[in-house]
Amino acid sequence: MKLKYAFIVIACSVSVLLGQVLAQDQPPEQTQRQIPGLFTVTPLTTHGLVGRSDLAPAVSPDGRWIAYIRFERPGPNVRSAIWLLDRRTGVERVLIPEASVEYWGIDFAPDGQAVYVAQSLPPFTEATLVRVRLADRRLEPVRANVGREPAISPDGRSVAFNRRMSDPPGRELVVAPLESGPERVLARRRRPDALNYPSWRSDGGAILFRALDAGHATLLVEVTLADGRERVMAKPEGWGNASQGAWLPGGRSFVVTANQGTEFWRVSYPDGALQRLGFSRPDLYGGLDGAEAAPVIVAVRRRSEHRLWTARRDSIEAGVERPWPYVVAQPIGTPNEKLLFVRRGAAGAELVVTEPAGQEIRSASLAVPAPRYPKFSRNGQVLVWNSYEIGDRSFWRTGPNGENPVRLTPGPSDFLGHDVSPDGRWLAYTTWASGRFAVWKVELSGGPPTSLIGEESMVPAISPDGRWVAAYHRASSTHPERIVIVSTMGGNPVSLGDLPLAEGGLNWTPDGSAVSFTCAQTEFRTSAWFRKPAAGCGRSRHSPRETWCHTIGPRTVSCLSYGP
Repeated sequence: MKLKYAFIVIACSVSVLLGQVLAQDQPPEQTQRQIPGLFTVTPLTTHGLVGRSDLAPAVSPDGRWIAYIRFERPGPNVRSAIWLLDRRTGVERVLIPEASVEYWGIDFAPDGQAVYVAQSLPPFTEATLVRVRLADRRLEPVRANVGREPAISPDGRSVAFNRRMSDPPGRELVVAPLESGPERVLARRRRPDALNYPSWRSDGGAILFRALDAGHATLLVEVTLADGRERVMAKPEGWGNASQGAWLPGGRSFVVTANQGTEFWRVSYPDGALQRLGFSRPDLYGGLDGAEAAPVIVAVRRRSEHRLWTARRDSIEAGVERPWPYVVAQPIGTPNEKLLFVRRGAAGAELVVTEPAGQEIRSASLAVPAPRYPKFSRNGQVLVWNSYEIGDRSFWRTGPNGENPVRLTPGPSDFLGHDVSPDGRWLAYTTWASGRFAVWKVELSGGPPTSLIGEESMVPAISPDGRWVAAYHRASSTHPERIVIVSTMGGNPVSLGDLPLAEGGLNWTPDGSAVSFTCAQTEFRTSAWFRKPAAGCGRSRHSPRETWCHTIGPRTVSCLSYGP
């Protein structure tokens, strides 16, 4: 399956319909209620090269200028640039030329005469805040060792950003003077909790940010600069990943998108009352930013297309590619060489089985909440699912047709890879139950989970004979990540040697002599343990960093690829 993304900057005019909503004299309700008004959406670019939707473009205070990150070549060998768009004339020009640079966020100066950018050079481990003036495009370094999503204070003297912590792993919200002086940490979150998208209150006395708890439920939080005190403004139900907020003129409310960008919501300040704006949208919107003195919101629109790509494992041909609508969980192969996947139906999730060529065989309702990542036991009698229910991620088992669902793990943060033993009796999975990522196991017949690899580890894969488990492993935050194997009977993990950065799932070969995986740069081989993934898997068409391969029966391979 392939997701095709087209990134488009849009302007959402709120002067008419949304303005009528804001002009109401009634106090906002304290419940989530739906507003019938819709945004007026105006496309501003059509080239599809706008940066990722979690990196918001920046709009000048008067709403005229829009600065955005443009990916000329995404992927491991990234080349990107900063462009400036005049919303009045539609004319674009380069503000910072294309280079081998990652940009981690962008914001306008309060006077609208300059743009601040977090610029990261290879090996992309930290960023420097730079300022570029619109008049002459002169680039000036401002401050080193900044993180992502820089936000300039209303008085233009300070910058807020979120930065990665390594020990303990997590994120911290930092405020620092623009020119020089000591920084100050206002908030911290340890993994799997998270924080991001800092935004200044209009008077500069507080910063709002989005936090995620261990179950990845969204919290809207305000921290006051005077005393560092945090206040949870709202904990919306069922939002999933919310976008960066865009303040509306007057500073009494802001707009965010929720549920992966399909819904627009207005959040009142300071009471946190929520109002939904319109209905769910087919496209995905993120990266919002608002103009201080103009009724304009700028966002990134992402258009997705699901496509299934199949090829014979022993063939060098390109394979067959076709649309695959409404897919919410990647297709996997059944023991009898059919395709199984989950799609959105009128009454919720549906489990669907088709022929490899696409002819539907059967479908049935699936009672597992927010099902993702199905996996069969090798005897084909049990399906295991990761439930991505917001705030309560856990593992479930069903019969081969999705019948008789049973919850296996307690949650709320059980995720990031799992595998079923060959005899279909137990499950290896990743959890945060011990305060760090670790591989645990649980019997499919029931019972309490037990630790399998106590140190930081994730994404287990069980050998065909059921005697070994391979997993990504890190002894501590200062040690490199490795691939290890551990006996299912217990004992210490055995490292397979120092490796470059690997990503995606681990897969044993059928004879148990090798583990295949995807490297961040290219496939490679170490001694007798590692082999390149099967041929004919679209490597010439997609970045190796972005392709994972899954077996479908003995002769075909499917790839789940992300990229343009």
